[in-house]
Amino acid sequence: METNWIAVIAAALVTLPIGFIWYNPKVFGTVWMRESGMTEEKAKGANMAKVFGLAVVFSFILAFFLPTIVIHQMGALQLTGGNPEAALPSYHAFIADYATNFRTLQAWCTSWQPAGPICSVAYHGNKCPV
Repeated sequence: METNWIAVIAAALVTLPIGFIWYNPKVFGTVWMRESGMTEEKAKGANMAKVFGLAVVFSFILAFFLPTIVIHQMGALQLTGGNPEAALPSYHAFIADYATNFRTLQAWCTSWQPAGPICSVAYHGNKCPV
């Protein structure tokens, strides 16, 4: 499975405008500063290039590795050592059965009984089909 580099870079960079909005004093900035013990003096004394640079680096790392956690096809490919041609027949059977199946809230609701209350909220009051 190929890495979508445009999506990874976009996901890493979108954290900056979201953070600018989130930590704006008119949104949650003053509450965050008060609760974390941050002051205007501390904020002005920080190395902003380092802060935002590290934020982008960590966002890139998260955006790069998150698909390996949530996309089951990537996990199956990793088990083959990255070479699906050299894989056992069980890998090919798994991909034949599940290559186009993705985890969704609806699939989760139908497969896990205790999820009923969560699904009811997610489906805007409709019953979860469990």
